[in-house]
Amino acid sequence: MMMRQAAEHGFGFAVRSDWKPEDLVKASRAWATVIVTEANGHPEQIEMLASQRRHRTSRNWR
Repeated sequence: MMMRQAAEHGFGFAVRSDWKPEDLVKASRAWATVIVTEANGHPEQIEMLASQRRHRTSRNWR
């Protein structure tokens, strides 16, 4: 599910260097919302999931 959703929300195996930090936050939140909704998760999981991508990016995790 996550790999299918990734492409639909602009993510992939390569990092898009043209994204501004706020673009990444917006895309991360949108992707997390779809994942949590499709998995019938709790809405409070959305920010936690979205912030994981943000934190990894800020540490140059790849």
